[in-house]
Amino acid sequence: MPQRSFKLLPEEYAVIPKIMSAEFPTQFDVDLNGKTNAWEAIVLIPFVDEIEVIDQEKKLFEIEGMKLKDSDKIRNSTIMEYWVYKYDPTGKSDKPLPSSLTSMTDPLFDLTSCALVSDYANVGTVSFEPKLLKGV
Repeated sequence: MPQRSFKLLPEEYAVIPKIMSAEFPTQFDVDLNGKTNAWEAIVLIPFVDEIEVIDQEKKLFEIEGMKLKDSDKIRNSTIMEYWVYKYDPTGKSDKPLPSSLTSMTDPLFDLTSCALVSDYANVGTVSFEPKLLKGV
């Protein structure tokens, strides 16, 4: 990863390329490979010793006591929950779905219900099967 790309990571990781500056160069060679435009070239980024980067990360967290912010911890987690709106003929919506059209007012009644769904148990076990559903 180029040094400038470390701004995409939590700011605590910005120390790693400074410590290992030889491993993270700022200038790269390019291979035009018969192309004429610079943007068509292949950038030749050298490989970094992954073990050394992991060791530096451990050192920062364990020895120097570096901690990630709560927002970074949430960003680095995987959540399999999402809100789902379904048709509800009773019209007893606890979280109405407002109109996304700016030129119209929200509907007077709402025939949707909202539920927080977690598909974590089904991850990787159920594949999508295209078929016509009943009543459609």
